[in-house]
Amino acid sequence: MRFEFHPEALAENEDAARYYAECQNGLELRFIAAPAVEALQAIRDYITLDQPFYVARFIDRMTISAEQLIIHPGIGRQVPETRLEDIREIIFQRYRIIYRMCPHLIQILTVENGARNLAGSEPKPWEVG
Repeated sequence: MRFEFHPEALAENEDAARYYAECQNGLELRFIAAPAVEALQAIRDYITLDQPFYVARFIDRMTISAEQLIIHPGIGRQVPETRLEDIREIIFQRYRIIYRMCPHLIQILTVENGARNLAGSEPKPWEVG
C-alpha cells in the first residue's frame, strides 16, 4: 500500500516547520536571578550529602531537560500560582523548573521542590530579575 500527503497538508506542515524554526532562531536559555542559581546550588548540596557520585549526572539531566525549552519554549504549563501567560514551568522528577518566555530568551527564574506551593512566598520567583 502506498501513501502520500495531501498537497494542502504538506504545505501546512512546511509552514509550521518554518514558523517553529523562526521561533527558535536566536533563542537562548539562561539561568537568571539569584534564586535560580541558589536553588540549583541547594539541590546540588542536598544530593551531595547522600549520593555524591550521582549529583553531576542529576544536574546534567536537569539542565538537558531545561534545554528542551530552546526547541519547544511553550512546552511547559502556566504556573498555577500566577495568571501571567509568560511564566511557565516544566517538571523534572520532583522539581519545578519555572521560567519566563521572552521573545529571544528563556529565563530560568527558579527551581523548586514540586510539593512547594508558591502562592504564599514573597517575593514570587517571577517578580525577581
